[in-house]
Amino acid sequence: MRRHSLRLHRSIGAHPQAGTRLLPAHRGTVQTGSRPGTRLRVSESSGARTPSDSGRLLSSRRAGLRLGRLTDLRSLIFAAFLIATRLKLGDRLAWCPVDPTTLLGLAVGTMALWRLIKKDFRLPANTLWVWPLWLLFTVPLLSTDLSVAYAADKVTRLFTLTLVAVLAPFLLCRTRRELFRFLNALALLGLIGGIQGVLTLLAGGGGHRLTAFGAQTIALARGTGMAAIWLSILMLERYALPPLLSICLVGPLAVTLLGAGSRGPILGTIGALMLLGFLFYRRDRAQLRRFVGLLLALTLAAAYGLSHAPDESAARLQQFAGGRIDHSGQLRVNWWGEALDTVRTTPLGIGWGSFARQVLHWKGNTRDGETDYWPHNLLLEITLEAGWLTGLYVVVLLLIGLCRAYSRASSPETRAVFALLFFYIVNAMVSYDVNDNKLLFTFIALALAGLSGRGQGSGAGTRLRVCQFAKVKGEPVFDPAGLTPGP
Repeated sequence: MRRHSLRLHRSIGAHPQAGTRLLPAHRGTVQTGSRPGTRLRVSESSGARTPSDSGRLLSSRRAGLRLGRLTDLRSLIFAAFLIATRLKLGDRLAWCPVDPTTLLGLAVGTMALWRLIKKDFRLPANTLWVWPLWLLFTVPLLSTDLSVAYAADKVTRLFTLTLVAVLAPFLLCRTRRELFRFLNALALLGLIGGIQGVLTLLAGGGGHRLTAFGAQTIALARGTGMAAIWLSILMLERYALPPLLSICLVGPLAVTLLGAGSRGPILGTIGALMLLGFLFYRRDRAQLRRFVGLLLALTLAAAYGLSHAPDESAARLQQFAGGRIDHSGQLRVNWWGEALDTVRTTPLGIGWGSFARQVLHWKGNTRDGETDYWPHNLLLEITLEAGWLTGLYVVVLLLIGLCRAYSRASSPETRAVFALLFFYIVNAMVSYDVNDNKLLFTFIALALAGLSGRGQGSGAGTRLRVCQFAKVKGEPVFDPAGLTPGP
């Protein structure tokens, strides 16, 4: 009688509906049901572990190691596709007879199609947020002058490559493991550029502004900023990588970010880190101490980067810090003003790729120093060329994406989605056109898609599957560390 009473007591005390709350544990600990503030290690839990439990624990750890691979080929191909547009401007890929972005886009589309075939052609329900936007994108086709090379190329890329970039995450990043590997792939590419930039500075090169691997300065700064944000999250949560290694990698990225001299990625990186610290890391003392240490390390790296940055980059940053607008910034302000004046009188839009000709009255076939093909503001560009309704829908989509990403930010990966969505929104407001901002649409899709419960976990430091309930003779029994195998 006493044995059955004890079993019933344990099951009731461990059940979340018995008046207690099971809080997620940290680094191999579990919360007790009776005292929320007390933590017990799995190895110290009550009762001797049976040989079968030990075997299950060993297999669980081995599974965690298998899931903990930093990245894979599929994630690398997807990440390379998203950044290839600006990398191919250099001479390193001149040998390729086919456009690298097109090749990578075909590869990503094939992988997504194969995943869709395995799902019996059932698209996730959250893709319903995307289809109305692309339907609205077809409206300005009626007023688009496809005889203009930029307009024809813009429409082609918008309905092929950019559409792939926004649909692929729903199929290729459906679990936490897949998202972890994708973020690592993006960060790896950014880290390679950041290290190359530091080596260029140490060699005394860099020219007027720092570049690496033929990438534009904005593309280089965006890549290093993204990698710095993700590595900072790994350091703050002591996740997947040792904190010291993460902080050592963030330093060179900060140096390259400043050396490139692009203000949008710098503002986006600072804003994302401050947002992370305020929303997620200020309540935990250990994480707050690591956050302060991260800020100090970034300050030292920034001081070194400014002292060794190319002259033009240093001058741009000094002018910006002093509240002055340089020539490039003044051009953008002028374009925004002229675009706003045109938006007020064209509720249906002026057609894709018509900004330069109809707003700036550009007559030539090549770009000169005072004009550009787009206004360097995504919301202005879409509202101007696709109409008021399309611009309003994009605003709603951005807000819904941010809200959903924040509401689901319960792991390092999902917090990274929230921070990087904010980062790419800031960047899209000051540079590039709709197609060059594919990464923004990708992270909107990641925020809308959410994560399924399969394949979660990414290494020994994971906080997923810390506790679950197992069926033992029909009774729910608290099972720390998820030792009982699933169905």
